[in-house]
Amino acid sequence: MNQLFNFINLHKGEEDREKVLENVISNVSFRGSNLWILACAIVVASIGLNVNSTAVIIGAMLISPLMGPIVGAGFGLGIFDFALLRKSLKNLLIAAGKVDNAKILAEVKILFPEISNISIAKHTFNEGTDSLKTVPVMVYQSKRKLSNDAKIKVSAWLKQKLQSKDLEIYEEQIATSKKDK
Repeated sequence: MNQLFNFINLHKGEEDREKVLENVISNVSFRGSNLWILACAIVVASIGLNVNSTAVIIGAMLISPLMGPIVGAGFGLGIFDFALLRKSLKNLLIAAGKVDNAKILAEVKILFPEISNISIAKHTFNEGTDSLKTVPVMVYQSKRKLSNDAKIKVSAWLKQKLQSKDLEIYEEQIATSKKDK
């Protein structure tokens, strides 16, 4: 019976709590190597989106350091370290800032019918040694090129909708087939 308890003893092979806490805290923030890995994951994801490759996009998710804040949030909640939980959730929300593309697309199609599809995300980059800046980025598809006046209107409308001073806009024109003409 004693051998059975020794076999299922959870304390054998247990890491030192201080070492684990130090490791989790060091992986929560996007600084140093985590920031570089995140930048590489963004580049890989962009290439995957550009060549329409699901495997490359999944690969970008695998190398992305977003797991650090997720583990930090779970660990902070598990040991009741609410400062770690707050820091982890803040970093996770900064890195994975989401925008409801479907809702905005429905409004865009009414206001700007020449736009056929959009994707909006918040891009975070390191501005200095300790400061991060998050800027919304919009990529849209259209069958014909938007005029500068229309681009200004889209930009102003979207800045107001996202409550943001900054916005980057990129256009991708859809190749039209002979049937569309």
